[in-house]
Amino acid sequence: MNGWLTANGEKVKDIDNWVKFDKLTEGKYIEFQWVKGHSDHFENTLCDLYAKDAIN
Repeated sequence: MNGWLTANGEKVKDIDNWVKFDKLTEGKYIEFQWVKGHSDHFENTLCDLYAKDAIN
């Protein structure tokens, strides 16, 4: 671990959420794939809808 610093040496934003995520995913294999935003990618659009719904 690098003390929750970015590649630029700045503190990571939303550290509390990253710490929770780190604990929840401990011992699990998770693979991320970058998807260009607003590209009509099905899963990206679905996650956007879920996030907007959760805010409301």
